Amino acid sequence: IDDDLRRRDFTVNAMAIRVDGDGFGELLDPLHGQTDLEKKTIRVLHPNSFLDDPTRIIRAVRYAARYGFDIEPETLKLINGESRKILSGLSGERLRHEFDLIFEEKEFSTMFSRLAEMKILSAIEAPTFSASYASLNDKLPEESLSIKIDRVTLGYLLWLTDSTPNTIQNLSRKLAFTAELTEVLVSASALKQMLPDLQNAKPSAWTFAIEKMPLASIYGVYLMTNEKPLMDFLATWRHVKPITTGDDLKARGLEPGPKFKEILTRLRAAWLDGEVKTAEEEVKLLKELL
Repeated sequence: IDDDLRRRDFTVNAMAIRVDGDGFGELLDPLHGQTDLEKKTIRVLHPNSFLDDPTRIIRAVRYAARYGFDIEPETLKLINGESRKILSGLSGERLRHEFDLIFEEKEFSTMFSRLAEMKILSAIEAPTFSASYASLNDKLPEESLSIKIDRVTLGYLLWLTDSTPNTIQNLSRKLAFTAELTEVLVSASALKQMLPDLQNAKPSAWTFAIEKMPLASIYGVYLMTNEKPLMDFLATWRHVKPITTGDDLKARGLEPGPKFKEILTRLRAAWLDGEVKTAEEEVKLLKELL
């Protein structure tokens, strides 16, 4: 057990309690972890700790922020150019796993601030996290919206939506993002850049511009901007369809083709924009279009 404890990451994690025999309840603490626990200190076990496993750097930051501990000065000195270089060379899966864990934490914004201070983010060519978004990571969508998004995905959206698509693509390769997550992030970045062009646009213009984007992207940008049309789309506009169908058009003698889509799109826009409010009004507009 002593050898096992000496292979742990930090002294506060290098303690054990006997649960057998006459020594039941005895604390095994060969590296004085209890003292560091009482002093609220994160300390590595040896000088090569971060070189042996550089993910311990991120873990140290996570534990310190979660529990309100300080990273011991000599341990801080070991977070240097050499250990950062080894960290940046880790597989994308290992790095992403550490960031996934951060987004599950209440103090994730503080953790990002510390990672930036320690030049960890710059070492992996990642942007800083905007503290103005820190309060948004708990705001998952209501179930009625039927949007597939979890706290981790929302965290990545809040972190990276303000980045350029090129930056996101580069970080996607660095952190081995899934294709789905990459699409969500790139779409959110593009949508946020589109917003100035959509100001004062009709509901139909908003809908046709964004309806092919992932719902998670739209929801993330809504949280960041509080742009009401985005929530209108998520809650209502995306569900609006004309009563008339392609079969109805064929029954009226129209051959399938581009005209089909043009008419159905025009009818849908009329409903979205309030030009049509009843079935009778839709029929009247349809006759005009035919």
